[in-house]
Amino acid sequence: MKVDEKHLIKSKLPLINKAYKAIITDDEDILFIGKNEYNNKIIGSLLDISQEERLLSYLHSIPNDNLYFDFLNSKISYSEYLRTVENLYVIKQNFDRSITRVYNIQYEDIVSDYLPIENTFCPKYYKEHSYDYTLNLRGKEADENKGDPSKVGMIQKRFAEFIEDRIKNLKGFNVAPKANLVPHTAGSFNINFELELHQKKYKTDLFITNTKLDSYINEMISYIVESFPRDKECFIKDNYEDSAKIKSLNKLFIDLYSQANIDAPEDVSTIVKEDILKAVSKIEKIVEDMGESYDRIEILNGKENYEVRLGLLDKTNVTQILNSLEEIDIEKNGLKEDEYYKDYQVYIYHLNTNTRVGNALIKNAENSNEMSKPKIKIMGDEMLEKTKYTKSLYLNQWIDVKAKAKKIGEKYKALEIEYENE
Repeated sequence: MKVDEKHLIKSKLPLINKAYKAIITDDEDILFIGKNEYNNKIIGSLLDISQEERLLSYLHSIPNDNLYFDFLNSKISYSEYLRTVENLYVIKQNFDRSITRVYNIQYEDIVSDYLPIENTFCPKYYKEHSYDYTLNLRGKEADENKGDPSKVGMIQKRFAEFIEDRIKNLKGFNVAPKANLVPHTAGSFNINFELELHQKKYKTDLFITNTKLDSYINEMISYIVESFPRDKECFIKDNYEDSAKIKSLNKLFIDLYSQANIDAPEDVSTIVKEDILKAVSKIEKIVEDMGESYDRIEILNGKENYEVRLGLLDKTNVTQILNSLEEIDIEKNGLKEDEYYKDYQVYIYHLNTNTRVGNALIKNAENSNEMSKPKIKIMGDEMLEKTKYTKSLYLNQWIDVKAKAKKIGEKYKALEIEYENE
């Protein structure tokens, strides 16, 4: 393919130097992915082989994350992808793989004979699930590879619990999960986890290596982040026949027991449904500080040279997820809200003094031996340091507050606390 020399540039930006993986190959790699030295994702394809010039011509592109995974997950065609991506390059290589030319082009510069067929999609190549996870914090300070250690530590802890709880819900497996932190890689701020599984009371893993627990966990995460709000009515009406995703999760759940030669529980649908709701309730805590030093979290599975995105948590879909959960909860258990401020006794165990949002313990109305952990919001704009609210936080004290409570059933879900000077 001939390219106008006016597009010639000197740049290593579009060149792959790590995490290379061929997706389609036939003597030469036809479609492939990789990363450049700056850790940008690259999608490439073979344009032309010139025996006369002894040159290979490749089309490289540097997409944003959404476009990258939309193409790899076959949500958009290669034609649509190329029309949308902003950074397109033609790479000329000798047969010995040495680079001779790099051109920065526009979609319109591609000769029609070299354009893909309109409905050409990325093939559903084998996606190998694993117990390796990455939380990629994006936006704001995170893009400068910065993060508040205490807040990053809280995200680590809560996501680890989120993953471990999915394993613990598999009754009868007698498995002890442990999420280990792995050093993060260059680029945006990454939190890397490796999940270890050991069967209790046994030195070997027995059936674990032959059981695709990772497949179930990953499909569960993907469902919660990407699909849960669309199935809201299924949970409200206790009718899951209309959800192909939930039926698929039920089948994966049953398959795990079959692979491990363990009798599956009879109430599979109920167990999976309840685990989904428990998992969704954890999302709010994982993203509690979103909007401060980062504005979205990308959840990846796999190693650097083979990453699959399970989901993207941003303000829009987090709001949809949590609103759907609350609507389900209200339909099932009813909602009660205080019309005016009332006296309550609380113990604040988490509080962001900048956003004035946190969590507290409060005794349930009908049973003082049981407690709820509602989200709290302290009204006003006064400094919270050296007040009874931070005293409760730092000194582990119960305090009296005036608040408007929101209850679903007998459990407190939220407290709007009136700021009071002592």
